[in-house]
Amino acid sequence: MSEYRAPTDDMLFVLEHIADLSELANRAGYEHADLETVEGVLEEAARFMEEQLVPLNRKGDEEGLVVENGQIFHPDGFSDAYERFVDAGWNGIALDEDHGGGGMPWCVGLAVQ
Repeated sequence: MSEYRAPTDDMLFVLEHIADLSELANRAGYEHADLETVEGVLEEAARFMEEQLVPLNRKGDEEGLVVENGQIFHPDGFSDAYERFVDAGWNGIALDEDHGGGGMPWCVGLAVQ
């Protein structure tokens, strides 16, 4: 198993000091995107990625994708991991809440991705 750990401290630094997250959190619709909340989101996303996706890295590198007759085949486990990713809502963290998203600023969505 990989020892990879998501660099959440670095992500938070960039969000706080470069993307000016506190200014974004003052805008209508982003009040819930304060630094403390975003830190929790990033930590939970990191836990998910480390537990669910990182173990597939080696398999993906070794087996790769196969394209046959216009169909794409990927290593076992990838579809299930992606389904868990979607079910957990990580793919829509920056989408509007009215459409089932998390309503976070796009910079937070990019950090999660």
